[in-house]
Amino acid sequence: MGTSNMSKTFYNGSVFLSIGISVIILFYYAYLMPLHIDEAGWWFNYTSTSWKNRFNELDPVAQFNGPFHTLSTYLAKLTLPFFGQNGIGWRLPVIIFGLLDCGIIYFFIKTVTGSEKTARLGAVFVLLNPFLNHYSHESRSYVILFFFSTCAYLCIFHLFRNPGKKRDWFLLVIIFLLSYTATLSAIVFLFIFMASLWILKISNYYMPLKKHTE
Repeated sequence: MGTSNMSKTFYNGSVFLSIGISVIILFYYAYLMPLHIDEAGWWFNYTSTSWKNRFNELDPVAQFNGPFHTLSTYLAKLTLPFFGQNGIGWRLPVIIFGLLDCGIIYFFIKTVTGSEKTARLGAVFVLLNPFLNHYSHESRSYVILFFFSTCAYLCIFHLFRNPGKKRDWFLLVIIFLLSYTATLSAIVFLFIFMASLWILKISNYYMPLKKHTE
């Protein structure tokens, strides 16, 4: 019994320690990185310029004229007055969504598997994921898209169990709209999402979801 409690304490301590260190690293690198590295400084010039002058310094041959990561850019307008023109002021919305990704994955895994231990482990792996960890301290909206896409899958699992629930249908539509305000990369998510529905439908025929969610 003592060994079991010790293992549980060590496991929980490792989980919280990993999350705590990851949060510190996110803030550290967000403050350390110069603003010209990502959209932080570049899109500030875009959103702070009159509409007719917004495209003067953009190269239409090299890229489209328009903000690719709109939500992270305009959310930063809320944090800049409090934190100033620095890495934290520009990248705080992305850091927050990076931490929300950890929370939504925890909730998603716990909903699907019913295991709190597995859910905690999944949350830690999300923060340790190099791709997500990197973009959680850059002013780009990939982590925001990850959050909304996971919410969409969570709605789908709820709808599998209760197809007539109007709230989940409404949330699913809102999430799709929010995904497209986050980044133009959301168009990729649409195809992946539709493909996943077919995979889940076929899997549900051979392995009914109720066995895993109830």
